[in-house]
Amino acid sequence: MFLDKKILLHVGYPKSLSTTLQKNIFPNISKIKDIDFINKKRTQNRYFHVLKSISEKNFIKDKFKNDFKKNTIISHEGFLNFEKNYDKENAKLLFDFFENNVALLIVIRKPSELHRSNFIHKIMELEYLSFEDYRKNTDYKKFDVINNIEDYLKYFNNIIVVKAETLLSDCAFYKELFNLSEKQFSDLTKDKKNFNRSFSNLAIKFTIFMENLFKIFGFSLRRYKNFLRNINDKNKPIIISFILKRAKKYFQWRYLIQNIFDKLIPSKKFTLDLDDELKDYFDKLDNKYDQFSNYKIFKN
Repeated sequence: MFLDKKILLHVGYPKSLSTTLQKNIFPNISKIKDIDFINKKRTQNRYFHVLKSISEKNFIKDKFKNDFKKNTIISHEGFLNFEKNYDKENAKLLFDFFENNVALLIVIRKPSELHRSNFIHKIMELEYLSFEDYRKNTDYKKFDVINNIEDYLKYFNNIIVVKAETLLSDCAFYKELFNLSEKQFSDLTKDKKNFNRSFSNLAIKFTIFMENLFKIFGFSLRRYKNFLRNINDKNKPIIISFILKRAKKYFQWRYLIQNIFDKLIPSKKFTLDLDDELKDYFDKLDNKYDQFSNYKIFKN
C-alpha cells in the first residue's frame, strides 16, 4: 500500500474528481483499510503555510514531520498551484517540504475538458466573465498535464498518475494502490453522487448577459458578490442575524443559478468554441493524453 510509503499525498489536479475523492472515496477507503484520512479542510489548516509558500513561490523553511501512527492519506488540490501561472519550480517547492516521505498521487484529466471546466469554474466564481478575459489571464502551459508530470519526476521517487475517468471504472488501480477487492471497489464506486455541479450552457450565457446588463448601470456581478460578502451579521439580534446569514447564502449568484435557474430551465452541457490555434493546441494535448495509460506508477 502507498508504494512502501506511509503517506499518500493527493495534490490534484483541480476539476479532476477531487471533491469525489475527498468526500466519498478517501473516507470510505480509510474505513475499509483502517487508515487515517486528512481531509481538505484539515489539510488547509495543518499545512496552510505550505500552500501559501507554494502559491507565492517562496521557499518553505521547515520540513514535513512524518509522525503519523497509521498509513495516512492527505488531500488538497491546492498543492499543485493550478490557479497560478504554470511554474516548474512548484514541484521543487513541494519536494523541499515533503521530500521523499510521501507517495504522490496526481489525478489528470483530458486537457480540453480541464480547460472547459476551468473556464466554467471562473464564470461560477465571477472571476472572469468573458472568454477573452479568461484567455488573456490564463497560462495555457498548465493544461499540458502529461508533459508537466516530468517536473515532479525530477524530485519525487514514488508517483502515481491516474486518469480521472479511471477512478470510477478501474478496479486494478485500487487493487494495486490500496489492496482493495473487486467487491470493495464496487461498493466504493456505486455512489454516483455529482459534486460541484457546473453551470449549464444557458446559465453561463445568462450570467454573461447579466454582467453586460449591469455594466450599463455602472454595476457588476462582482460588486453584487462583494455586497453580499460584506453584509455584517455579527452582533445583531438572533433573528436578524439568522435572516442575514440565510440571505448571504441563498442570494449568492452561484446558489441562485445551481439551485433555481438550472433546475427550472434545464439546459445542455456548455461547450467552448475555440479558434483554430487553440483547437490545434488542445488536439495535440488530448492526443498525448489518450496515449497515456489509465494509470501509471513511477517508482525509483
